[in-house]
Amino acid sequence: MRIKTATYKLFSHIFLLISLILIFFSFLYKDWNVHQYEIISLAVAIYLGSSMIYHYFDKTLTLEVGLEYVLIGLLAFLVVFGVAI
Repeated sequence: MRIKTATYKLFSHIFLLISLILIFFSFLYKDWNVHQYEIISLAVAIYLGSSMIYHYFDKTLTLEVGLEYVLIGLLAFLVVFGVAI
C-alpha cells in the first residue's frame, strides 16, 4: 500500500511541475492572449486533475476538498491570467 501512495505522490508532483512549467511558458506569449488563455487553462486543469486523483486514491476526497481545489484553481487562473496580460 505504501508503494502505491508513493507512486501517486510522485505523479502528483510531476503534474504540479508540468503545470508550473506551462505557466512559465505562458509569459512568453505576451502578444498572443489566446495562447496564454489555453496554456493557463491547461495548467489549472492538470493541477485539478492530479489533485483530485491523488485524494481519490488516498481516500481523502470529499466535497469540501474538491471545492477547495476548484476555488484555488480558479483563483490561480485569475491571478496568473491577470499578471500575464
